[in-house]
Amino acid sequence: MESVETWMWIIAGILIGSLVFVGGYKMLVKYVEHTEISTVQDSFNKMSTMMKSVCSGGSYNREVKSLAFPFSVSKIYVRDEDGLENYGRELCYDFTEKENCVVPSTCFVTMNTINLQQKTGIFYNVQKFLGKKDVARIRITVTKEKAGELTAVWTQEVNE
Repeated sequence: MESVETWMWIIAGILIGSLVFVGGYKMLVKYVEHTEISTVQDSFNKMSTMMKSVCSGGSYNREVKSLAFPFSVSKIYVRDEDGLENYGRELCYDFTEKENCVVPSTCFVTMNTINLQQKTGIFYNVQKFLGKKDVARIRITVTKEKAGELTAVWTQEVNE
């Protein structure tokens, strides 16, 4: 009888340990997701404000910024009212299969799509929780070529 009781305690311990691990992992994922959402919104708002500022300025007005986007953002793009990318008034990003778009200014913007999608998993979440910020640094230059027309050129900076 004593060996059956010991096995029951071992099985109960494994089950409780598994529940604690799964609960902790879910909390970790929620924390990482919340942190990434705030990073995305902050960088996206800076990009939108930059386009608005350049549009309201005179010809050949120009602004350069370095922005950070987590790799859970699959792409950042501009589109027209028909949904065609690379030219239009709407500035958009796709984050965890959700699309968010704004119209930052009255100017039309020409910009190549920024594709950032990278596989994420348990180790990605653990690294984010430990403070190792694995983000894409995007240097974007917005120039007003002529009235009502903006050109946005971006490069991905090397993470060191």
